[in-house]
Amino acid sequence: MVLSFLPLDMAHCSNTSVSFNQSRAINTLKSAVEKFDELENVPEKAWIRTDKRKLEADINQILDQTIAILDVPCIVDLRQDYRKIEDAIAIEKDHISKLRESRLLAPEGESSITRFIPTQRARQWTATTTGDFDTLIESRQQNLKTYQNEMRSIEIQMSEALSKIGIDLNPEQVEFWLSSVIGDDVLSMSIVFSNAKEVTSLLSRLTKESGENINYAKRYYGMLVMLHKMVINMQERFILKVDDDILPKLLGFSKEADNNIKEAMSLIKSGGSRASLESNISANEITKQAIELYQKIVKDHRKKVSDALKISTHEMRVAINTYNTVRLSSDVMALIREGLDTFETLLSLQIPAADEFQNNEIREEFRKLSERMR
Repeated sequence: MVLSFLPLDMAHCSNTSVSFNQSRAINTLKSAVEKFDELENVPEKAWIRTDKRKLEADINQILDQTIAILDVPCIVDLRQDYRKIEDAIAIEKDHISKLRESRLLAPEGESSITRFIPTQRARQWTATTTGDFDTLIESRQQNLKTYQNEMRSIEIQMSEALSKIGIDLNPEQVEFWLSSVIGDDVLSMSIVFSNAKEVTSLLSRLTKESGENINYAKRYYGMLVMLHKMVINMQERFILKVDDDILPKLLGFSKEADNNIKEAMSLIKSGGSRASLESNISANEITKQAIELYQKIVKDHRKKVSDALKISTHEMRVAINTYNTVRLSSDVMALIREGLDTFETLLSLQIPAADEFQNNEIREEFRKLSERMR
């Protein structure tokens, strides 16, 4: 008998638009430009009045809002659902471990649990025999299968949704990035940069339609400047996260595995159980392989982002200088089109690639490492 299971209420992208709210994006960029224009008229530091530091903080806050708008809601929901399922799977596995422990202490006997007992908790309270616990364990294992099927469904939906905005990742590659602690950042940057390119194309059309209205033309170019600044913010945060959080943690895990191996070897020499200790050494070696793969992936993508950041920083300086000197709307339209080419280059540099896992053991260790780092 398999006990009933109520699955999570998952989001679905199949019938949902993968577009973003263009009007909201333009309005937030407009607000950022207004703050940016104030920078030259305020002091570097002030005790009471607004200063450059306060304005910069306001601009960054507005750009964070823009990032949230450009990050497709449907795909964001799928990523969040994926994390919920990962948490649910961890809970199910914990329950299964506890049930197996209880089963060892239970008397032999058939299951007396019936479908009329309403909840998992109540069933667990009434479980007394090995048969009861076998029934509960089977139920939890069915829950795991349901969750895993939901994860596969999300990977397929995300692959299809990403394809619609020009990011080609098959479901296996999506699974790879979702199982990585940097995956959300990598996918978010790719999506936001792709949509930044679309906003730039929109700004080009708006500039053309503005005719000879220099004020509007300059405003649209100012929005392009803010898009460059937004991109730089995301890139700098990613590099900081890798350098200050991810790589140090991976190094710590590697040292921990080395210490475990060293201790196991010492225990073997002193007469410890060779079979058990050699199994421990093998497990730690697999962990080290996963760590090395993880470090390679993180460092490779950090280099991609770092290379793209150099381009972004240069383009930002050029854009600000041009913004401060722009005069004719026709010139602005040409410059915005150049910005479109820049975002195309940035996107090509930062589209996530996915190394294939060496084997299932490495894949599982990779996921465990991600859980520890989260």
